[in-house]
Amino acid sequence: MAGLDLTIRIVSTVLWPVGPHEPRVYWIRRGVFLVVIVAIIVLVVSLLSGGGSNKPTSGPHSSPSPSTSTSSPPVTPPAVAACNPSVVTLVLSTSASGYTSGESATLIGAFSNPSTTPCRLTSTPSDETWTITSGSDHIWTTKGCASTLPAKTIKIKAGGTKSIQMVWDGHRLNSGCTAGSAALPGEYVLHATLDGVKGKPAVFHVTS
Repeated sequence: MAGLDLTIRIVSTVLWPVGPHEPRVYWIRRGVFLVVIVAIIVLVVSLLSGGGSNKPTSGPHSSPSPSTSTSSPPVTPPAVAACNPSVVTLVLSTSASGYTSGESATLIGAFSNPSTTPCRLTSTPSDETWTITSGSDHIWTTKGCASTLPAKTIKIKAGGTKSIQMVWDGHRLNSGCTAGSAALPGEYVLHATLDGVKGKPAVFHVTS
């Protein structure tokens, strides 16, 4: 009980002080006392509640690994098979139906692939034989006179056509593959066997 009486006397002295100082001094003491009391109360409550709020530490976690996109390997197109000469057709023609004597003519060979699959023709100039005749007279040919050009490949889609060309200089061919005199007026026939395919002959005329 003595301790309680002492506490009451301290509180009473602070709240209702008696002394020679001005009242303002005592009110300042009251404020300081109240601040100390409040701080003590807060400290006690904090200790009783187990201290400050400690945030729980999160356990170890692994960040998701970036997804790796697997790109598909490039698709290699299937190889195109060689054309069957017995299936592919060859139609011959010239760039005009008639030429003047000595005029150059463009010879045309149009391949057609009637099958349902694409095919290819690979040849060198020696595999191409263009021939021009007039009656029984052989006027001009590439046989034995082919130039040393690289091999070429012609791809023909299914149901499609593909053309190749050759130029005739409008002159007869002498021995040794040299140009002779200009072709005379008359009817001429173009023959050709190209890449193993024999073409349908085409007729054209030479005028004076």
